[in-house]
Amino acid sequence: MTQTETNPVTTPTLPRQRIAIARKEEIDRLDREAPPVLQRHFELIRQGLRHVPGIPPDAAKIEDAPTLRALALKPDIYYAWFLTEYHSAKEGEVDSATKELLAIAASARNEGDENVLCTPYHAGAARFEGAADDWVAIAQDFDRRKNELPERQRTIVEFGLKAAYQPRDVTDADVDRVRALGLSDAALVEIVSTALIAHNLSALNQVFDLTL
Repeated sequence: MTQTETNPVTTPTLPRQRIAIARKEEIDRLDREAPPVLQRHFELIRQGLRHVPGIPPDAAKIEDAPTLRALALKPDIYYAWFLTEYHSAKEGEVDSATKELLAIAASARNEGDENVLCTPYHAGAARFEGAADDWVAIAQDFDRRKNELPERQRTIVEFGLKAAYQPRDVTDADVDRVRALGLSDAALVEIVSTALIAHNLSALNQVFDLTL
């Protein structure tokens, strides 16, 4: 059902979407008013969007991203969400390319082959961060192809997925396998946070029927 635009914050619902997402102008405003660390992250998001397969780089604009426009309905949540994503996925001991592989695998579990949005974005972000194309393809089909990844990347992605999808099944042995890579306990938090952000954003897209 198409809605008439009466609210300055919202725009008519697009096909397949269950909510009236924020107008593009709201994304521009939130970007301008964001603290510097978030402005840096939004620029990284732009770079990731420009590497999404099938989207011309000059057509990949942050204000078009349905996930951002949905979260922009609640600006405080919008800022909090992406600040957490920045500190989890773009900073810390674990390289950002590996964490984007984790985000691909976590998103793909929620999205499957329908309502796909986060998986291709994180594939683009992984490429921007330097991940090889074959590693990106493996992450998209992680459960079947995980043994094709190097041990470090496979161990990190496995741990993050288990933390996000089977948290009560995580064991001391799982934690020790990550520590054996030379990573600190702070890095463990970093990995889990990255997995949860990817899980939650892809779940949000599924609930509200958001697609690229």
